Amino acid sequence: FAEEIWNTLLSYYPTDDAAIVALMRLADVNAERENYSEAKDYLEKIIEQFPGSPKAPAVRLRKGELLSKMGSGGLAREEYQYILRVPDWRGVIHARALYQTGQSYLAESANAEAHGFFERTFLAYPHLTEWSARAYLSDADALIGMGQKAAAVTTLEEAVKELTGKASDELIEQIQSKLRELR
Repeated sequence: FAEEIWNTLLSYYPTDDAAIVALMRLADVNAERENYSEAKDYLEKIIEQFPGSPKAPAVRLRKGELLSKMGSGGLAREEYQYILRVPDWRGVIHARALYQTGQSYLAESANAEAHGFFERTFLAYPHLTEWSARAYLSDADALIGMGQKAAAVTTLEEAVKELTGKASDELIEQIQSKLRELR
């Protein structure tokens, strides 16, 4: 029923900002059904029809996530690199693009490349504690994948020192749990 409503909205208001919301929701529904290609197509419509929208960087992030799930890490990284080249998108979107680039490399077991992007995330955006904490956690995985367990422990110890009292208790617990596991 919801899909029918969103499609009706698109037929009546194809150039309105509400169309962006409808296309995003259609992409979400298809992604939940694991129809990643169709979901990606809806996101591409937003990028094509509304290139100047303030929602454009979030749409590109989402498209990158879908491409990664489809096994197209290189194409996902192209979306993230696009975001990283736009100075006006510095901040949370930029931090997420760095982090997600690292995730795409990690999914391909390109641990050294992943490490570089995770490190850039927590070094450039320590004040964005959620993304910094996630980057520290994932960086430990990349370092372990590189056979550098001691460096992973050091990285997680740094995370505890830098983020305790700043990041969510849930993320700090995940970091401490991973640290206990490695010790």
